[in-house]
Amino acid sequence: MQAYRGLKTNYDKWDDLSEDFADQQQQKAVSLRDELNSIQTEALEPSLALSIELLKYDLDQSIHYYPFRYHNYPVNSLFGLHTEVPSFLINIHQIHDIKDAQNYIARVEGVAELFDQLIEQLEIRERKGIIPPNFVFEKTISTIENFLTGYPLQELQSVKTDQVLHPVWENFIQKLNELQLYKS
Repeated sequence: MQAYRGLKTNYDKWDDLSEDFADQQQQKAVSLRDELNSIQTEALEPSLALSIELLKYDLDQSIHYYPFRYHNYPVNSLFGLHTEVPSFLINIHQIHDIKDAQNYIARVEGVAELFDQLIEQLEIRERKGIIPPNFVFEKTISTIENFLTGYPLQELQSVKTDQVLHPVWENFIQKLNELQLYKS
């Protein structure tokens, strides 16, 4: 969310999908909600009191629905990390300097860990019997296979100028060319 807002904090990282992180976030939500409940909102400006009440409501919802966090399909034919990762790198991760380029590379390198966490989440859902309908699989697999084409994921057959590049690789080179940091 930071990058979507134009912030470059943690610009080299992906969201943490681990169970440990989810549990930590739940504990923080409970703690913050408890702190907010101790505030005497009637002594505050009406707009601030309303903001606090809205935040408490949001936290209450998050806390209440935490046990149901697995009741979704994080990879399906319409959306999921298999499409969000390349789209994010291409459309959201901007490269304005060398540090941004290094962060882009770090994110690409971090995809393996991110997908390991995603697989863990899918396995939890599988154990709970939360599996998408069969018709979803064919389209989802086809979409994933499309993202596994192009150099450098597929070796160059010969040196050709019309060689198909992976969209993320092509985007990275384009962003570097725009900065004149690299010439392909």
